[in-house]
Amino acid sequence: MTSEVTYAEVRFKNNGPSSAEPKASSGSEKPLSTFQKCKPWFPWVVSGFLMLLSVILLVFIIVILKGSPKKGFLKSQFQKSTEWNCLLKRPEGKEPQLSCCMADLEQYGSSCYYFSKDERTWNKSRAECMKKGFDLVIINSEAEQGFLTNHTQNSQVENFCIGLTNQKGTDQWHWVDETPLDPMLM
Repeated sequence: MTSEVTYAEVRFKNNGPSSAEPKASSGSEKPLSTFQKCKPWFPWVVSGFLMLLSVILLVFIIVILKGSPKKGFLKSQFQKSTEWNCLLKRPEGKEPQLSCCMADLEQYGSSCYYFSKDERTWNKSRAECMKKGFDLVIINSEAEQGFLTNHTQNSQVENFCIGLTNQKGTDQWHWVDETPLDPMLM
């Protein structure tokens, strides 16, 4: 007995079935894949988002690079210095706080102070401080002013520079961080 073989030719078109060809579909069959055309504004939104993300990243990199010389200096000083003076504060009802200063700096509260033995002008003093990653002192309280007064009275150097200036050509004094002088402190 010979078996009968039946052949069929199947052709697929890329643009889907035409109206002339019969659709053979049952309710449970789904196409293997479907392509949807995206909205015309979608590529613009994605491009805009990527552009905004790039600008934010660029600004972040510039800010990091601009601040890095001072941070790099402080990091190298931290690695070079083998001696640190640390003060552990235990405020009531709060977490303990540890603040440390390099051995050649004086500590008061959570701040570190450098008292130079060299006499310089105000501008040269500030430049030297900034080269080391610091700035001239900004006095925030009477207690801090008392600490500085006591320290400078016992020194052999007669003059000390603080971060108070009126270099903008006005009669109003302000600190190097642009905050105005509180007349109650002086």
